Amino acid sequence: MRRIQGIRNDGGYTELRIWLGPKRNLDGTENKPYRRTFGPYTLQNIFRAKAHMDQVRQDFKKGKLPEPDPKPLLFRDACDIFYRLHWENRDRSVKALRNIRSKLNTYKNYSLWAVKPIHAFRPRDIEKFRQDRAASGKGLGTINQEQGLLSSLFARMEEYVRREDIEPVLLPPFNPCQYVEQPSTDHLKRDRVASRDELKRLHAWCTQYDPEMLEAIRGRS
Repeated sequence: MRRIQGIRNDGGYTELRIWLGPKRNLDGTENKPYRRTFGPYTLQNIFRAKAHMDQVRQDFKKGKLPEPDPKPLLFRDACDIFYRLHWENRDRSVKALRNIRSKLNTYKNYSLWAVKPIHAFRPRDIEKFRQDRAASGKGLGTINQEQGLLSSLFARMEEYVRREDIEPVLLPPFNPCQYVEQPSTDHLKRDRVASRDELKRLHAWCTQYDPEMLEAIRGRS
Protein backbone atom coordinates (compact mmCIF):
# COMPACT_ATOMS: atom_id res chain seq x y z
CA MET A 1 0.00 0.00 0.00
CA ARG A 2 1.26 3.46 -0.89
CA ARG A 3 2.29 5.50 2.15
CA ILE A 4 -0.27 8.17 3.10
CA GLN A 5 1.24 11.51 4.02
CA GLY A 6 0.47 12.40 7.63
CA ILE A 7 0.07 8.80 8.78
CA ARG A 8 3.02 6.87 10.14
CA ASN A 9 4.09 3.86 12.18
CA ASP A 10 5.00 5.19 15.62
CA GLY A 11 6.43 2.32 17.68
CA GLY A 12 3.92 -0.16 16.30
CA TYR A 13 0.96 2.23 16.55
CA THR A 14 -0.86 4.12 13.82
CA GLU A 15 -0.26 7.84 14.38
CA LEU A 16 -1.92 10.69 12.51
CA ARG A 17 0.25 13.81 12.51
CA ILE A 18 -0.76 16.81 10.40
CA TRP A 19 -0.45 20.58 10.50
CA LEU A 20 -3.62 22.63 10.33
CA GLY A 21 -2.35 25.81 8.79
CA PRO A 22 1.30 26.81 8.37
CA LYS A 23 4.01 25.13 10.38
CA ARG A 24 5.02 28.53 11.79
CA ASN A 25 2.79 31.33 12.98
CA LEU A 26 3.18 34.96 11.89
CA ASP A 27 5.20 35.77 15.03
CA GLY A 28 7.69 33.01 14.19
CA THR A 29 6.53 30.54 16.82
CA GLU A 30 5.97 26.92 15.81
CA ASN A 31 2.44 25.77 15.13
CA LYS A 32 2.16 22.39 16.82
CA PRO A 33 0.80 19.54 14.67
CA TYR A 34 -2.48 17.78 15.35
CA ARG A 35 -1.83 14.23 16.56
CA ARG A 36 -4.00 11.23 17.20
CA THR A 37 -3.28 7.53 17.71
CA PHE A 38 -5.46 4.76 16.22
CA GLY A 39 -4.20 1.60 17.89
CA PRO A 40 -1.80 -0.97 16.34
CA TYR A 41 -0.33 -0.27 12.91
CA THR A 42 -2.76 -2.26 10.79
CA LEU A 43 -4.46 -1.64 7.45
CA GLN A 44 -7.80 -1.14 9.18
CA ASN A 45 -6.42 1.53 11.51
CA ILE A 46 -4.60 3.25 8.64
CA PHE A 47 -7.92 3.62 6.82
CA ARG A 48 -9.53 4.90 10.03
CA ALA A 49 -6.78 7.48 10.39
CA LYS A 50 -7.17 8.53 6.73
CA ALA A 51 -10.93 9.04 7.12
CA HIS A 52 -10.41 11.03 10.30
CA MET A 53 -7.70 13.15 8.66
CA ASP A 54 -10.00 14.06 5.76
CA GLN A 55 -12.81 14.97 8.18
CA VAL A 56 -10.53 17.11 10.36
CA ARG A 57 -9.27 19.05 7.34
CA GLN A 58 -12.80 19.65 6.06
CA ASP A 59 -13.94 20.86 9.48
CA PHE A 60 -10.88 23.11 9.80
CA LYS A 61 -11.73 24.82 6.51
CA LYS A 62 -15.18 25.57 7.99
CA GLY A 63 -13.61 27.07 11.10
CA LYS A 64 -14.18 24.09 13.38
CA LEU A 65 -11.19 22.95 15.44
CA PRO A 66 -10.70 19.23 16.19
CA GLU A 67 -11.37 17.77 19.60
CA PRO A 68 -8.32 17.44 21.90
CA ASP A 69 -6.41 14.21 21.43
CA PRO A 70 -6.93 11.80 24.35
CA LYS A 71 -3.90 11.60 26.63
CA PRO A 72 -2.62 8.59 28.61
CA LEU A 73 -3.63 8.54 32.28
CA LEU A 74 -1.93 6.57 35.03
CA PHE A 75 -4.25 4.23 36.90
CA ARG A 76 -3.10 5.82 40.18
CA ASP A 77 -4.36 9.19 38.96
CA ALA A 78 -7.63 7.63 37.79
CA CYS A 79 -8.21 6.37 41.36
CA ASP A 80 -7.86 9.93 42.68
CA ILE A 81 -10.25 11.29 40.04
CA PHE A 82 -12.78 8.56 40.82
CA TYR A 83 -12.69 9.35 44.54
CA ARG A 84 -12.96 13.09 44.02
CA LEU A 85 -15.82 13.04 41.51
CA HIS A 86 -17.84 10.06 42.72
CA TRP A 87 -17.29 9.83 46.47
CA GLU A 88 -15.84 12.95 48.06
CA ASN A 89 -18.77 15.29 47.41
CA ARG A 90 -21.54 12.80 48.21
CA ASP A 91 -23.40 12.33 51.45
CA ARG A 92 -21.35 9.43 52.76
CA SER A 93 -20.44 8.49 56.30
CA VAL A 94 -16.89 8.93 57.51
CA LYS A 95 -16.61 5.15 57.85
CA ALA A 96 -17.78 4.55 54.27
CA LEU A 97 -15.32 7.09 52.85
CA ARG A 98 -12.49 5.61 54.89
CA ASN A 99 -13.35 2.15 53.52
CA ILE A 100 -13.35 3.43 49.92
CA ARG A 101 -10.03 5.24 50.38
CA SER A 102 -8.54 2.06 51.82
CA LYS A 103 -9.60 0.01 48.79
CA LEU A 104 -8.35 2.65 46.34
CA ASN A 105 -5.01 2.78 48.17
CA THR A 106 -4.82 -1.01 47.84
CA TYR A 107 -5.07 -0.63 44.05
CA LYS A 108 -2.56 2.23 43.96
CA ASN A 109 -0.02 0.35 46.08
CA TYR A 110 -0.34 -2.88 44.07
CA SER A 111 3.13 -3.21 42.54
CA LEU A 112 1.97 -4.31 39.07
CA TRP A 113 -0.26 -1.23 38.71
CA ALA A 114 2.11 1.42 40.12
CA VAL A 115 2.98 2.97 36.74
CA LYS A 116 0.38 1.27 34.54
CA PRO A 117 -1.82 3.53 32.35
CA ILE A 118 -5.54 2.86 32.62
CA HIS A 119 -5.98 2.20 28.89
CA ALA A 120 -3.60 -0.79 29.09
CA PHE A 121 -5.79 -2.80 31.48
CA ARG A 122 -7.14 -6.13 30.30
CA PRO A 123 -9.02 -8.99 32.04
CA ARG A 124 -5.76 -10.81 32.77
CA ASP A 125 -4.67 -7.87 34.97
CA ILE A 126 -7.80 -8.22 37.09
CA GLU A 127 -7.37 -12.00 37.29
CA LYS A 128 -3.76 -11.61 38.47
CA PHE A 129 -4.88 -9.08 41.10
CA ARG A 130 -7.48 -11.54 42.41
CA GLN A 131 -4.90 -14.33 42.57
CA ASP A 132 -2.40 -12.18 44.46
CA ARG A 133 -5.06 -10.95 46.90
CA ALA A 134 -6.13 -14.53 47.59
CA ALA A 135 -2.49 -15.53 48.12
CA SER A 136 -2.16 -12.73 50.68
CA GLY A 137 -4.98 -14.26 52.71
CA LYS A 138 -7.93 -12.08 51.67
CA GLY A 139 -11.34 -13.76 51.65
CA LEU A 140 -13.47 -14.30 48.57
CA GLY A 141 -16.08 -11.77 49.70
CA THR A 142 -13.45 -9.04 50.11
CA ILE A 143 -11.90 -9.78 46.73
CA ASN A 144 -15.30 -9.67 45.02
CA GLN A 145 -16.02 -6.31 46.64
CA GLU A 146 -12.67 -4.97 45.43
CA GLN A 147 -13.42 -6.13 41.89
CA GLY A 148 -16.86 -4.54 42.05
CA LEU A 149 -15.35 -1.18 43.00
CA LEU A 150 -12.78 -1.56 40.21
CA SER A 151 -15.54 -2.20 37.69
CA SER A 152 -17.32 0.97 38.85
CA LEU A 153 -14.08 2.94 38.44
CA PHE A 154 -13.63 1.90 34.81
CA ALA A 155 -17.29 2.65 34.00
CA ARG A 156 -17.16 6.06 35.69
CA MET A 157 -13.99 7.11 33.88
CA GLU A 158 -15.71 6.55 30.53
CA GLU A 159 -18.68 8.56 31.82
CA TYR A 160 -16.45 11.46 32.96
CA VAL A 161 -14.93 11.73 29.49
CA ARG A 162 -18.33 11.69 27.76
CA ARG A 163 -19.71 14.36 30.10
CA GLU A 164 -16.49 16.41 29.73
CA ASP A 165 -15.91 16.37 33.49
CA ILE A 166 -12.26 15.69 32.69
CA GLU A 167 -10.02 16.19 29.67
CA PRO A 168 -10.12 13.36 27.08
CA VAL A 169 -7.98 10.42 28.19
CA LEU A 170 -7.16 7.07 26.67
CA LEU A 171 -9.37 4.30 28.06
CA PRO A 172 -9.44 0.51 27.57
CA PRO A 173 -11.65 -0.72 24.71
CA PHE A 174 -13.96 -2.39 27.27
CA ASN A 175 -14.39 -2.69 31.02
CA PRO A 176 -11.88 -5.45 31.89
CA CYS A 177 -13.76 -6.42 35.06
CA GLN A 178 -16.81 -7.52 33.09
CA TYR A 179 -14.92 -10.49 31.68
CA VAL A 180 -13.56 -11.82 34.99
CA GLU A 181 -15.72 -14.25 36.94
CA GLN A 182 -16.66 -13.45 40.53
CA PRO A 183 -17.30 -16.79 42.28
CA SER A 184 -20.43 -16.89 44.45
CA THR A 185 -20.04 -16.39 48.20
CA ASP A 186 -23.38 -18.03 49.08
CA HIS A 187 -21.59 -20.99 50.64
CA LEU A 188 -19.84 -18.61 53.05
CA LYS A 189 -23.02 -17.05 54.44
CA ARG A 190 -23.84 -17.68 58.09
CA ASP A 191 -27.06 -17.52 60.07
CA ARG A 192 -27.07 -14.63 62.50
CA VAL A 193 -29.25 -14.48 65.60
CA ALA A 194 -30.10 -11.22 67.37
CA SER A 195 -29.34 -11.02 71.07
CA ARG A 196 -32.06 -10.26 73.63
CA ASP A 197 -30.66 -6.75 74.12
CA GLU A 198 -30.72 -6.10 70.34
CA LEU A 199 -34.34 -7.26 70.15
CA LYS A 200 -35.29 -4.92 72.98
CA ARG A 201 -33.69 -1.95 71.23
CA LEU A 202 -35.37 -2.89 67.94
CA HIS A 203 -38.75 -3.14 69.67
CA ALA A 204 -38.33 0.27 71.34
CA TRP A 205 -37.28 1.95 68.06
CA CYS A 206 -40.13 0.45 66.03
CA THR A 207 -42.69 1.32 68.73
CA GLN A 208 -41.62 4.97 68.56
CA TYR A 209 -40.82 5.46 64.88
CA ASP A 210 -42.26 2.64 62.75
CA PRO A 211 -45.09 0.52 64.30
CA GLU A 212 -45.85 -1.04 60.89
CA MET A 213 -42.37 -2.53 60.76
CA LEU A 214 -42.90 -3.97 64.22
CA GLU A 215 -46.10 -5.67 63.06
CA ALA A 216 -44.28 -7.03 59.99
CA ILE A 217 -41.54 -8.48 62.19
CA ARG A 218 -44.12 -10.06 64.50
CA GLY A 219 -45.92 -11.55 61.51
CA ARG A 220 -42.74 -13.29 60.32
CA SER A 221 -41.74 -14.60 63.74
